[in-house]
Amino acid sequence: MSVPGTDRPPRGQALPSAPSYNPVLLALGLGAPAGALAGLGAGPFALVGIPVVVGCVLGLLGEVPLFLLITMTVSGVGFSWADAGLSIAGRNINVSGLHWGLLAITAGILLLRKRPVGVPRPLLLYGVYLAVAAVAVLYSPDLFEGFKQLLLMTLPLLIALVVLAYIRTPAEIGLVLDAYWVALLVAVATAVGMWVAGEASEGLGGGVGTRTFAIFLLPMMALALASARHRSGGFAWVTLGIAGVAVATLSRTAVLVMLVLPLFATRGTRPLARVAMLGLAAVVALAALNFGAFRERFGEGRLRVSQVEVHGEGADATITVGSVNLSGRGWIWLQVGRHALERPFFGHGTGSSTVYLEALPRSPASHPHNEYLRVFHDQGALGLLAILVFGAAALLHFGRLHHRVADRRTKRLALASYLATLAYGAMAVTDNPLVYATFFTQNVFVLYALTEVARTTAAEERPTGAVDELPARAGAGHQRA
Repeated sequence: MSVPGTDRPPRGQALPSAPSYNPVLLALGLGAPAGALAGLGAGPFALVGIPVVVGCVLGLLGEVPLFLLITMTVSGVGFSWADAGLSIAGRNINVSGLHWGLLAITAGILLLRKRPVGVPRPLLLYGVYLAVAAVAVLYSPDLFEGFKQLLLMTLPLLIALVVLAYIRTPAEIGLVLDAYWVALLVAVATAVGMWVAGEASEGLGGGVGTRTFAIFLLPMMALALASARHRSGGFAWVTLGIAGVAVATLSRTAVLVMLVLPLFATRGTRPLARVAMLGLAAVVALAALNFGAFRERFGEGRLRVSQVEVHGEGADATITVGSVNLSGRGWIWLQVGRHALERPFFGHGTGSSTVYLEALPRSPASHPHNEYLRVFHDQGALGLLAILVFGAAALLHFGRLHHRVADRRTKRLALASYLATLAYGAMAVTDNPLVYATFFTQNVFVLYALTEVARTTAAEERPTGAVDELPARAGAGHQRA
């Protein structure tokens, strides 16, 4: 596929299985129709699930890189929130639910066959958080909801462990990286299908697909920024396109995050490169501010963020932040926060915030729209500490690796992992990326795993006596070069 920045094997080197077909075109051919059908909510439901089934079958047959490529390709299809699905014991299992179940079974079988190698510390610390969440399922007010959310939070780790267990060569790394760009195209096809079917938030004039769709774009934005720095300057135009799509979804937080990420991506680069990248960010900002529907999402009149106030009493109380339109989040945050303080140490149980909100008569959502608040409510201070330690460890680990490693492919993936962690850490203030859909976090965790695989591969390919990591001061100089 002619997308700039993908890792290609040296001339003449093929994938280990040497397929006679183009794996990327196969994934796109399976994913694009499935995404369009899911977005439209039309056509035989079986067609929507075919790519997932094909990918899982290939994985169980030993073609794990193809399994990752195909299943990541259709990871954006879940954003259709298609109503079609299966009804089991009175519970409706939709497109996303079936996808999660098949992935979990396949990943579990693959990990029973082969153990992962070189699990990075951030993933181990995330496992600690999952252990806390698993215990909290035992005292959840709804065991089904608790187990479902635990599965959502666990599956990204399982997929990352599959990558660590089975992906070993530069060609396989390149194939998995291709999945990010194909997934982007398929997700756009899904969003367009939603718009055509009238499922979008406010139509093309107001928003393409759902605003949640913009969260899906963040790992692609992180990878594009890292590729623009360490592979090809042409990727700056890819970042511009991704940001433009985010503006079209009307997601304020995602757009603001995308405007800030270039500051971190270009830190330590030559002034001209930094100015060019920040110039593109300024273009996106101006376009967003001149897009009436997007500007109105912040509120009417002059924007003020100086005062945080509580209005009303009891079940009617809400938080306001100046003149900013919080889209109902102020009421949710205050109600969930007050309820969380009733059990501050261990929380009310995994999934309990959803159960609590769905029981409130005037609740506009089933999630708290703040990941830190959700974790505090469900798993208490213990869970919140665990998730914060994980996030801090990921930033420290991949930030240091980016500065110190000499291999350019590893540097690019380490920077992408660092930026994706920053992006999701900021996005978690207004949304719940861990439980909206597993695909948000899955594609970030795959970056984590690919970074570790790239570092291991580079060390194995390094000539005897060569330096794998640069000293701290030399690393900074290398970064500026």
